[in-house]
Amino acid sequence: MPSDRVRQFYAAESFAILGMSRSRRNFTWSICEQLQKMGRRVYPVNPRGGSDGGVTFYESLDSLPEKPQAIIIALKPSATSEILPSLKKIQAEFVWLQQGSYNKTVLEQAKRFGLDPIGGCVFMYMPEVSMFHAIHRAVNDFFGKGYK
Repeated sequence: MPSDRVRQFYAAESFAILGMSRSRRNFTWSICEQLQKMGRRVYPVNPRGGSDGGVTFYESLDSLPEKPQAIIIALKPSATSEILPSLKKIQAEFVWLQQGSYNKTVLEQAKRFGLDPIGGCVFMYMPEVSMFHAIHRAVNDFFGKGYK
């Protein structure tokens, strides 16, 4: 069962995905498409900007047309560390660190910046996900490893 914080994250109306890949085979595209299916405004962030196949990429958080309510980070831990000051600057309320984008150091830095990110697979508690992710969620919940 997702925590209130996880439910609030997915209730957000606007999302930024930091680390959005240009390759449509990358999982960030699946995240983007699923959020769009849910009717959310999604802003893919890639430092090269531009567009591809009708998708506009924003170069940074500062270039977004609005402050996103929720942010998903899909970067290497070193790049995640570099983006933390920007998240503090915009007073990010909901931050999700996709697995692989953080380590112990990143989590300690986030805490020092007053951020309380959720860490792990972004699909596990996302509404209307595939059976694979629903099973993953059930197993984690059963063993008490669900996201708080």
